[in-house]
Amino acid sequence: MYNWQTRFNERRSQFISRSLERLAGIDGLIGFLEQRPGDLGLLKQIAQHFHQLNGAAGIYEMNELCKLAGHGEDQTIRLVSAGGGAGPNEIAGLREIVKALRLQLSGQQGAAETAPALESPGPATSAVEVVMAIPDQTAMYAITRLLEQKNIAVRPCRTAAAAKEAISQRLPEGLILGIPLPDSLGFEVARDLRAMPGGQRTAIIVLSQEARFPDKVVALRSGADALFEHPLDHDKVVAKMLALMDRDRPQSLRVLSVEDDPDQAAFIRSVLETAGYNVATIDDPRHFEETLIRFDPHILLLDIMLGEMNGFELAKYVRQSEKFANLPILFLTTQNQLNFHIQSARVGGDDHLVKPVAPPLLVAAVAGRLERYRALQKQLGRDALTGWLTHGTFMEQAARIVANYDRKYSVALIVFDIDNMQSINDRCGYAAGDKVILSLANLLKQGFRQSDRLGRIDGDEFAVILDDLDYYELESLTTHALQEFEQVRHLASGTPFQATASAGIAVLQPGMDLRAWGTAAEQALRQAKEKGRNRAVTAQIAHTWERGR
Repeated sequence: MYNWQTRFNERRSQFISRSLERLAGIDGLIGFLEQRPGDLGLLKQIAQHFHQLNGAAGIYEMNELCKLAGHGEDQTIRLVSAGGGAGPNEIAGLREIVKALRLQLSGQQGAAETAPALESPGPATSAVEVVMAIPDQTAMYAITRLLEQKNIAVRPCRTAAAAKEAISQRLPEGLILGIPLPDSLGFEVARDLRAMPGGQRTAIIVLSQEARFPDKVVALRSGADALFEHPLDHDKVVAKMLALMDRDRPQSLRVLSVEDDPDQAAFIRSVLETAGYNVATIDDPRHFEETLIRFDPHILLLDIMLGEMNGFELAKYVRQSEKFANLPILFLTTQNQLNFHIQSARVGGDDHLVKPVAPPLLVAAVAGRLERYRALQKQLGRDALTGWLTHGTFMEQAARIVANYDRKYSVALIVFDIDNMQSINDRCGYAAGDKVILSLANLLKQGFRQSDRLGRIDGDEFAVILDDLDYYELESLTTHALQEFEQVRHLASGTPFQATASAGIAVLQPGMDLRAWGTAAEQALRQAKEKGRNRAVTAQIAHTWERGR
């Protein structure tokens, strides 16, 4: 059987490998400190590395490593508190500590490699874990299944106390909290985790039954990275968790730096490569176009003064390209005058950092812009609330279907519209109205196939394109979806209410264009409304395809 000891040993081995990589990063920071011995920001960053090594080593019972890392943490904190930076003797002392840590880790690594294998090791397990404390067992099961499909292990907990115990045993890569929990509100679990060594790296998502705005602020203040309210879209929760955990895995992200000063170029490369990014540098802007296309960066760092060309001109060129129109641009320059800041914004710059840039600020600026850029890329062509295709994207796909229509198979368009939506907004508020819209979107997404096209074509109106279903199957599927939606209980200020929707169905016919197809579905929807709502009506047009019954 694959037991806990096997799992512990695997994680311990991974910790050793990660720690050796961390020591290489500390060596780089000490190298910077030799050049700028008075830089307290560098000392604080080194102290944080020692602090995280000290805390994590304790989990894996490496007592000597704890002592050495704790000594390094104490030394750097003392230097920071003194405020005078680090002299040659102090820097030499830090290097000795790193050397001793490396010897310890190398010895532990050799012992792990020569240790006898445990019997019946079983299949490999995920190195990534998420602790999940959710009172809603249905949501617990659904999210667990989706995470495990991504090779992410889940430690389920029913109470805040159980979640704290799980976290104390091993710091997870992710935490999902459903609030309130049976034994408390649950916010303290997030606060306690954030206070632990290395706790800032854990991705935290809070799931709430119905949160007032102050409650949302409390959740974020407690350390949550994201908050979701019911009705939950489980796919979105998992996608957000994966995106948050990806923040600390930047090795696949490409940074292009244009800097003609070799010392500055080396500094930028060293800082960002230490943080895990893939960095390319250009010292001659004449090579910019070729490198931009070949390297295809995720973010661009531009010096302003580049000789014959300047960074503003390069930024304007980038913004003219459709492919790079949304590429984040950070200006790094010694120029701090107001007119330079104005020009940076005017040409499409996302930030303006003044040299010399502290390494933590540079890394944070790059990470923040990249996180938003990647989120934007995922949302392009998608509705922000529901994740469905936007009106324009859906219509483009529908147009392609009409253009390539083959009468050998059936294609149908179903348009759904929530009944009395304005009344719901007026009575319950627009926040509750958005929940009703999201509830219908989630229900429909679960009820249709992955191959079906789903679009939000108006505020409370959705469209679905399906193929290979006959007339009776279409009506049955649509009616069932409407009946399920009618049973959903929504909440507004603690008061439950229900909503209904109507639908119009139109089957694509030979010779129909997109406008005629959409008009037929909308007319059928209007008839459903006129007949009393909460029902589906099929457009009365001649069907030339086989019904199948």
